[in-house]
Amino acid sequence: MSKKYTIVIRFLIIISLFLTSCSSLLDRLDLPDSPVPEASQTLNPTRTPLPVTTPSPTPESPSPEPSPGPTTFTLLAAGDIMAHADNLRAALDVSSGEYDFSENYIYVSDIINEADFSIANLETVTAGSASGYTSYPLFNTPVEILDAIKGAGFDALVTANNHSLDRGIEGVLLTLDEIEARSLLHTGTYSEPETNYLTYDYFGHGISILAYTQHLNGNEPLLEDSKKYMINVMNLESIISDIEKARTHSSLIIVYLHWGNEYTRDTETWQPSYAKTLFEAGADVILGTHPHVVRPAETMVIEDKNKYVIYSMGNYISNFIRTDHRDNAIYTEDGVMVKLTFEIDSSGSFDLSLAEHIPTWPYKYEDEDGLHYEIIPIPDPDVRLHENDYADDQARKSYNRTMETLRTFKFE
Repeated sequence: MSKKYTIVIRFLIIISLFLTSCSSLLDRLDLPDSPVPEASQTLNPTRTPLPVTTPSPTPESPSPEPSPGPTTFTLLAAGDIMAHADNLRAALDVSSGEYDFSENYIYVSDIINEADFSIANLETVTAGSASGYTSYPLFNTPVEILDAIKGAGFDALVTANNHSLDRGIEGVLLTLDEIEARSLLHTGTYSEPETNYLTYDYFGHGISILAYTQHLNGNEPLLEDSKKYMINVMNLESIISDIEKARTHSSLIIVYLHWGNEYTRDTETWQPSYAKTLFEAGADVILGTHPHVVRPAETMVIEDKNKYVIYSMGNYISNFIRTDHRDNAIYTEDGVMVKLTFEIDSSGSFDLSLAEHIPTWPYKYEDEDGLHYEIIPIPDPDVRLHENDYADDQARKSYNRTMETLRTFKFE
C-alpha cells in the first residue's frame, strides 16, 4: 500500500472517532427536546408571552328569598246548625228519597269562602239511617247535611254540645267518621284519646281551636270512665291546662263554649269572669253557643292584647220561630256570623284588629216545590236583602234586634 493511501485511511479513522465522541457527549448532557411549532404558529423568540387567562366561573344565582306569608288572618264563626222536623222535610226529595240541605247556604256561601278559616257548631249527629232520622229531643240527621256544610265553604265543625250523645257512643263515632270522610276538620269530640283540640297550620303559624260543652242532657252515664276523653266537658282547670299546652305550639287560641241558659238574652253573671280567666291563661277568642239567641259581645285587654268574647251567636239554621211557645221566641230566629281580622307581625304574633258582626235570619217559606229554608246574611241593612218583600222586611227587623247589643270593635 502506498504512503498516500495510508495517510487517507488514518485521517478517516480519526474523523470517525471524533464524531462518535461528540455523540456520546451530547447524550451525557441530557438536553431537552426543542418544541416543534405547529404549522400555523410563527416563532418569535423576542416576544413576551401573553399571560394565560382562565374564564371566571359564572356566579350562581342567589337563592330566591322565601315568599313572605300573609300578614292577616280572618276567622268566620257561626252558631248552631240544627235540623228540626221541618228542616228535614224541606231537605227531602220525596220522589227519590234523597236529602239535600245545600239550599240553606246559597246566600251565605260567598261570605264563608272569603274567610281564611270558617267554623260552626254542628248541633246534631249523623249516625246513619238505621236508627231513623229524628229531631228534638234526640237528633239524628242525614249525612247530606255535612255535604251542604262542606259545599258552603266551612273548614271545621264543633261537635261538643248537649246533643253529642243523642245516639250514644256509636253516634259520636259515626259522626266523626262522616265528617272526616268529607275532609272537614272537627273539635270537641274524639274517637281516640289524642290531643283534645284541633290545631290548624296557617302558613307555618299554629292556630288551635278548643271546644267544650257545659251540658250533655243527662247522658253523662253513657260515657264510662275509660271513654271520658270522647267529649270535652267544661271544667275550668282542664280548659286552662289545654290552653297552656296549645300555647306551646300555637300563636292563636280560639275557644268554643257551649254554655249558659237557653232562650235568655242576658249574659250569666259568672260568664265574664270565666272568660277573663281563660284569657289570662292564654285564650284569644271565646265563641259562645247554646242559648239559641244572640247575646252581647265584649273585648278585654289582657297583657296589652285585645281579646274578644261573644256569649252566644244564636241559631244559624234551625226551625226555631216566633210562634214557638217559649220566652224570647222571636229572638230564636236571629243569628250572627262573627268575622275577626288579625294582623300577623314579623314575629308571628296575632293581634286582633277588627271584630265584625254579620246578622243572619233564616227565611222559611213554602211554594209549589215544597218547603224551603234560606239563611239570609245582613251585612248592610240599607241595601235590598232579598227579592221577596216579606223576607227583605223581616231580615231587616232581625238585624235591628241583633244589633241592639252588638257593635263593631276596631283596634288601632
